[in-house]
Amino acid sequence: MYYAQQPVLQNKAIQIARKEFEAVSKKGEVTIRPFILVEMKGQSHPIYVYRFNDTEYSAVLMKCSHQGNELNAHDGYLTCPGHGSEFDNRGKVTEGPAEKPLTTFRVSSDPQHIYIHIG
Repeated sequence: MYYAQQPVLQNKAIQIARKEFEAVSKKGEVTIRPFILVEMKGQSHPIYVYRFNDTEYSAVLMKCSHQGNELNAHDGYLTCPGHGSEFDNRGKVTEGPAEKPLTTFRVSSDPQHIYIHIG
C-alpha cells in the first residue's frame, strides 16, 4: 500500500501532488500506481483514490457501509475483512452483505495537484 506523503487540507479539499501516483524504481524507471491511500489527522478512515487516467480519478472513504469496518484496498476494488463485502473503485457494491454504496468525494485536478473535495 502506498499512502500519500504530504496531503494538505485547504478550503475543504485535500490536496495531493499528482506525482504521488508515480513509483520510481531503483533503476530510475517510472511506473504509475493505480491507486493511493490518503490519511489526514482526525479522519477516522483513509480515502482510496483511484486513477482511471491522467484526468479522471475517484475518491472513496474506506469505511464499509455494512458495519463500518475499515476496508482493504486492491487494484480496482475494496474488500471488507468483516463479512466479505466488495466494492468497485467508485464505491458501488459488487458483493454483499453490504447494500449501500460507500461514501464518495468529488475529485478535481490541475496540472500539478489532485483535489478531494470533502466539504
